[in-house]
Amino acid sequence: MLDAERRRIFARTWQAVGRTESVAELASYLGCEIAGEPVLVTRAEDGELHAFSNVCRHRGALLEQGEGRGPVIRCPYHAWTYSLDGRLYSAPEFDGVAEWDRGDVCLPRFQTAAWVRSFSSTRMPARSR
Repeated sequence: MLDAERRRIFARTWQAVGRTESVAELASYLGCEIAGEPVLVTRAEDGELHAFSNVCRHRGALLEQGEGRGPVIRCPYHAWTYSLDGRLYSAPEFDGVAEWDRGDVCLPRFQTAAWVRSFSSTRMPARSR
């Protein structure tokens, strides 16, 4: 039942993730969860609001929890580092790996918007099964 609700409701509609004031300042973030999906909302240095999967692309570790500030998001597992717009910024010990381009790696994005001046919302893409 929950899986059906995730596909039919949460993946197709906007969901409130937190108060916009939590990510009002530049370089701020909010790690949260929607229907079991870890979500990370950031306010990048350009002032844009971003939302993406809160899971490292390397080993699947949770990146951030709760509110915070910082110029980058760093994975606690192997220190992969992402810019606040979700692009991979640094991947220790991956320089020189054949056929691998850091520029091709980013956190999966969700649509995001601020509404009613007090909440950030996100809409998750439907998963194919």
